[in-house]
Amino acid sequence: MTNSAKKLAALQNLWDVYRSTFASRSDIARRLDIADFFAKWAEQKRLAFKRDGAMGSFDDLCRYGCKKLPLAIVVGMKEPVRSFGEKWQKIMGPTRQREQKIKALEKAADALEEVLSSVVDVLTLDFVGSMNPESIKAIRRALITPDQNSLRPAIYSHVQDPAITISALRTYASILKYTTVTSPDMFARYLISAYVWRATGDFHDEEVSSLIAAGRDDVYDAQAHKMWRKRNYQRLNESLGSFADLLVDFGKVSG
Repeated sequence: MTNSAKKLAALQNLWDVYRSTFASRSDIARRLDIADFFAKWAEQKRLAFKRDGAMGSFDDLCRYGCKKLPLAIVVGMKEPVRSFGEKWQKIMGPTRQREQKIKALEKAADALEEVLSSVVDVLTLDFVGSMNPESIKAIRRALITPDQNSLRPAIYSHVQDPAITISALRTYASILKYTTVTSPDMFARYLISAYVWRATGDFHDEEVSSLIAAGRDDVYDAQAHKMWRKRNYQRLNESLGSFADLLVDFGKVSG
């Protein structure tokens, strides 16, 4: 059995276990077929596009090979993700301010690491002639850039290990960098594009842009989506492709 087949079998088993567990929890749950519940939820999402004139695009994508439930999930994420993006923007400020914060965090991490490196140099100075150079390097690595498992016990100490602070500063900077180039809105647009391509073998920009445009105040047509996709899809697919793969597999097991 291939890895892909194993993952699909594991997901099918998880879905079956979830349905059977839910059904055994209470009298109400026993009267509720969870698969039927999700099918009705997906239909509600489909009907919601009727007022925007996009329900035909939803149906067309299902005819092309998409499954109703995963397609409803990706389009249903659109508004919550957009709302989160607006809140995140208020928290972090515009891109220019975010970039300034990233530089400040990285600068603080570099400065603290430089101080810690000097301390380690002094501590290991007496061992330079008597200890193997590789052992000294290993000690330096363990003190200045320890792995995550080594950091965990120190997290609970009263006096914070400088290495933890350095690691945390760089982690925060990385998160800010990622959200600067990958906004929640971009994630939502990527996910529907990637799922449709994987499910049908084509991007179907006309239909996808119609679903994305539903509920928006600005104009977003097939040409605008195609331009966005050419600029961003490949980069996002390298780091987010597993989410789209999961949706395809979920469509297979959920029916």
